Amino acid sequence: MRSRATWVASVAAVAAFLLGCDQGTRSPEGLFVPEVATASDVAATSVKEPFSGIAIVCNSGEIVDLAGTLHVRVRVAPDGNGGFHASFHFQPMGVGGVGRTTGTKFRGTGVTRSTQNVSGSGYPIVATEVNNFRIIGQGPGNNQLVHAVTHTTINANGELTADVDLFSDDCR
Repeated sequence: MRSRATWVASVAAVAAFLLGCDQGTRSPEGLFVPEVATASDVAATSVKEPFSGIAIVCNSGEIVDLAGTLHVRVRVAPDGNGGFHASFHFQPMGVGGVGRTTGTKFRGTGVTRSTQNVSGSGYPIVATEVNNFRIIGQGPGNNQLVHAVTHTTINANGELTADVDLFSDDCR
């Protein structure tokens, strides 16, 4: 599982890229904090990318090769004080697959939403991600919901004050 610092750094890097910033500072943890001028420099994009992955359905242990499209929306807005607010939305579209053993058809649905708020000085940082991914199979007992919540808060002094990592895997 990725570390919170890695997750926050990757979000900050994407935000900097989307804003076209080539200037910024690095926090003591190596997080890039972009310098942005005004709150009117909002950057947003929406793309569809190929998706593939492997799932193991929990009730049966069936291995499923999934493929389809991942719709990605990103919005980054500076707050006018040198900080920024970023939001990310990932949603599988037309994702499906067939079980390797039984040939059962499965669909992949769900959504992942992430937000990050960073002040102009680099701190505080508040980052949250909620992921719901469903693997839906034919017939009863072939469904699975993977739910994950991560939340990190680093206060104005650069101290980690909240680090939540919740995970559940519900088989139905």
